[in-house]
Amino acid sequence: MDEAGQASPGTLAAVVGLDEATVEEICRESGAEVANYNAATQTVVGGPPQAVERACALAKERGGRGLPVKVSGAFHTSLMEPAAEAFARLLADAEVGEPVIPVVGNVSGQTLASAADVRADLEQQIRRPVRWHQSIDAMEAAGVRRAIEVGPGKVLTAQLKRSHPGLDARSIEEISETANV
Repeated sequence: MDEAGQASPGTLAAVVGLDEATVEEICRESGAEVANYNAATQTVVGGPPQAVERACALAKERGGRGLPVKVSGAFHTSLMEPAAEAFARLLADAEVGEPVIPVVGNVSGQTLASAADVRADLEQQIRRPVRWHQSIDAMEAAGVRRAIEVGPGKVLTAQLKRSHPGLDARSIEEISETANV
């Protein structure tokens, strides 16, 4: 992904305060692409810097805000095509088993029913938008009531608490801090 980012420089910006349809329209007008559907009114756009800057300006005109994200590339956009192709070659040699617990795919935002579905979703995830809030909706509909963010920070936990108040959302950091008290 780093190599793809160097070959085709790009960036990301979070557009807040606008619905998905409006952001998708902005992308068509600006040349940017949707990279992440984070929440009903937070969508990350990516692409060449000029397209993302134009998308932020259009978002402001429509009553939203575009907040630049410090990244080294336009992840989850077509600028990542070379990385996606390289990953697909590696994935072709990897054993992907049938899911034994429900797996929700980043690309589909739905439960993946078979190893073939998992493989297809993984092959697309580098160059296609992450459907984060659709994934969380699918998990909640399936009965998930607790989410634990693994990794540094609490960004996703805070977002889940706002967008899905019915979930008991915690970060691993939060759990570790409580355990040490």
